[in-house]
Amino acid sequence: MTSNESFTIMSTDSVELEALIDWPQDPRMLLVLCHPHPQHGGTMRAPLLEKISSVLVGSDIAVLRFNFRGIGTSTGEWHGGSGEIEDVGA
Repeated sequence: MTSNESFTIMSTDSVELEALIDWPQDPRMLLVLCHPHPQHGGTMRAPLLEKISSVLVGSDIAVLRFNFRGIGTSTGEWHGGSGEIEDVGA
């Protein structure tokens, strides 16, 4: 049985990032999966990421996905990529 957990991550510059973890029953590791470019419609719920996550969870790998700043319910705004480095580091 698998499950998922939604939560918020706080970046080092105080931006709240919408996130979720897809959990397999017995995870052996966790992978952070970043979504496609947000200026072209990418989100943590992009169909490709959903499929990749499903395959990884089926291999007992937990998957952390998050929305970069300004995407979905994440606060902040896109700044040409500089703030997104902070997001991945959070």
